[in-house]
Amino acid sequence: MEIDTHQKEKLMHDHGFHSLVRLLEKPTVVEFEYRIEKKRTCYKEVTNQQALNSLVTEILNSTICAIDTESDDKDPHIATLLGISFSFNKGRGIFCTSIE
Repeated sequence: MEIDTHQKEKLMHDHGFHSLVRLLEKPTVVEFEYRIEKKRTCYKEVTNQQALNSLVTEILNSTICAIDTESDDKDPHIATLLGISFSFNKGRGIFCTSIE
């Protein structure tokens, strides 16, 4: 399957990854396997100090942690930070916003 370089560049620009476009190379052939799996997911929100303490404990006890910021715009110069998401296991995420 041939992959269109222009399509990849547009996708990167559309999602705000402007600096990564120069790293893209056009592959000759791409083989892929497509499977649909029924996944068990669990997403939680940190809304109080007790939940925040639990999140900190989980971060300290984990061997790996994925972190992502959530904002209201792709442009970091004008975006407002809405919160931070953490994930320690596949299909499990925790969203942390400001706690009063």
